Amino acid sequence: CSDEALPSLLQAAGRLQVVPLQRAAVAALQARLTPANCVAVWREADQLTLPDLVADARKVALAGFEELGDTLADLRLEWLRSLLEDDALAVASEEAAFEAVARWVRAQRPPPDEATALPLFGAVRYPLMDGSFFNERVLVEPLLRGAAGKDMVIKNCTGHMFGIATVRPRSRGRIFVIGGYTSAIRNGITQVDVFDVARGVWAAAPPMAIGRKSAAAAVVGGTIYVIGGCDGSN
Repeated sequence: CSDEALPSLLQAAGRLQVVPLQRAAVAALQARLTPANCVAVWREADQLTLPDLVADARKVALAGFEELGDTLADLRLEWLRSLLEDDALAVASEEAAFEAVARWVRAQRPPPDEATALPLFGAVRYPLMDGSFFNERVLVEPLLRGAAGKDMVIKNCTGHMFGIATVRPRSRGRIFVIGGYTSAIRNGITQVDVFDVARGVWAAAPPMAIGRKSAAAAVVGGTIYVIGGCDGSN
């Protein structure tokens, strides 16, 4: 069945209460979820009360948030807010989260009023932003020029005034397991595995050049450095 036909098949199976067909359609959609189609699938699954499919579509939206493109505008307000409030939201920076909210608000017809839009802007973690972006972009955003918007911005100025991040950083969505040893290989292994937090899946990453165990690791400038440890002889 083609990707285009699957939503219609799912709808028909739900309306006719053909459970085996509905299960097959759900499984097919789960296997084909991408950032490009996850919002449409999320909406369809919510309408048909399919919680497992809703959860899977949300995970893909979290992991591929910056790849949603024009489908971002199709998110319901409460869904977008839930994504923004999630530690696992995969954004390169908090500036990207802010711009996504601004795009969503401007894309709605009719445009939401200030009271509706502000909870979304309030879910952005402003203390994690670069100070120049906060001053040159956030403080001049027309959507935040009302009294309530200004009040929210003032409350979020504290972290920039004192150079202190007052909110949790986002998880960036990946956990790396690097090296170690197994019962068969006691001298240290080269294996690197990565866990996608948003999607809940493991995958293999490029291995290290030299196997090692009991090492330390750190991230600097987006690069992982593995330091020390031993390979069985050094």
